[in-house]
Amino acid sequence: MWYAVYETETGRLRSSGSVIADPMPKGLSVKEFKVRPTDLQWNPETLDFDVERVVPRKPISPLEFMRLFTVQERVAIRTAGDPVLDDFLDMVRVAGSVLMDDPMVVQGLAYLQVQGLLTPERAAEIGGA
Repeated sequence: MWYAVYETETGRLRSSGSVIADPMPKGLSVKEFKVRPTDLQWNPETLDFDVERVVPRKPISPLEFMRLFTVQERVAIRTAGDPVLDDFLDMVRVAGSVLMDDPMVVQGLAYLQVQGLLTPERAAEIGGA
């Protein structure tokens, strides 16, 4: 058996495992499972382990990607004189479409942070588009 111990009032998962406290502390409830759930996320609304929904991101055009940057950011990137950044921009330019989870894009945004051309917040904002 596998148990999920959760807060009765909020449904927030507190622990899961093959052993539970007896008696259960006040304010906590238990849900029993015949087998151990794997690679699932606890859902406090359904009080169950759900498969995490992955919403595929739609590809965007290179123009749409470049429009995620401010004018100041684009100018700073272009005038940095960095061959790695030049290569990144060339790769984006010739791409038929841009996927935000493509390793080239992820690494490019990380490199822009390292070079001080994007803050971590801006890189996350652009990468999350």
